Amino acid sequence: MKTVKGSSCPNNPEFARSAFRGRNDPDNRYSGIGFRLKLQTNQQKETQMNTNKISFEVNGAQFDFIELEGGTYMMGSPEDEPGRWSDEKQHEATVESFALGQFPVTQKQYEAVMGTNPSYFKGENLPVETVSWFDAIEFISKFNELLKEKGLDFEADLPTEEEWEYAYRAGTTTAYYTGDTITEKDACFNTNQTANVGSYPPNPWGLYDMAGNVWEWCKNDYQLYSDDESSE
Repeated sequence: MKTVKGSSCPNNPEFARSAFRGRNDPDNRYSGIGFRLKLQTNQQKETQMNTNKISFEVNGAQFDFIELEGGTYMMGSPEDEPGRWSDEKQHEATVESFALGQFPVTQKQYEAVMGTNPSYFKGENLPVETVSWFDAIEFISKFNELLKEKGLDFEADLPTEEEWEYAYRAGTTTAYYTGDTITEKDACFNTNQTANVGSYPPNPWGLYDMAGNVWEWCKNDYQLYSDDESSE
């Protein structure tokens, strides 16, 4: 099983808490699951990032990433958080600097790389969905080939669960990046239709659709946190 985060449009807000851990079979193609790209550069691994945004085009589709300085945070949820599940054991996690897609991968972006659009809901600015974890990995492989052809010194991947939650929280320690609660004015919930990416306000670090719209695949397998968990 692979971890998914963020919840999707038909769900209620409880599933979009920062610590909530969804899981799904990596072969599953479901209209509520998409993905978001992580980006690294060779230079980034050696020096601290000094800009906020990376933007470039691939086959006519623009990709935007927000650079995030790494750090240590409390992953999971406190025992008294409303809606908490037992697999959310709170622990310290550390991530290195990386860049994350400002939006989930859109249908226009997916088609620009793969030449197809598997989504149930159609619209070039809607998030791509009905993609398995393996579909996302295949997209990333082809995307990286295109980056090399363009001479761009970047390498894309899926974010780990630790990186994803770090980016979602954006320095907050509450159940949601909006505070102790989140509403339908903040994200795409309780509806049977996905929304164009960027339709709702971003989190404090400028990332859109981290809550609601579509679940997002993470790189790593779903597993319980160990008693002495400290994630890199």
